Amino acid sequence: MTIIPSTTNYLFGGYTPISWISDNSHRNDSKEFLFTLINLHNIESTKYPVDPRQRGCAVYHHRDDGPIFGGFGYFPRFRSHNG
Repeated sequence: MTIIPSTTNYLFGGYTPISWISDNSHRNDSKEFLFTLINLHNIESTKYPVDPRQRGCAVYHHRDDGPIFGGFGYFPRFRSHNG
């Protein structure tokens, strides 16, 4: 699970049950989802499941970057502190 606090006090993140392997590849994941906890519109917490057509690239495992959800980077990439 990744939880990201924004500089404007919003809270969102992503979840995948797949263990992290830094091998520069996409992972097929039917359980991955994005979520909001605190958002701009004061909408209650919301879960956004992966699009069934995109399960093959639901999560990307990169050896130098942090989490990439949504296959094509719907979340920003964060540089690993270990990289």
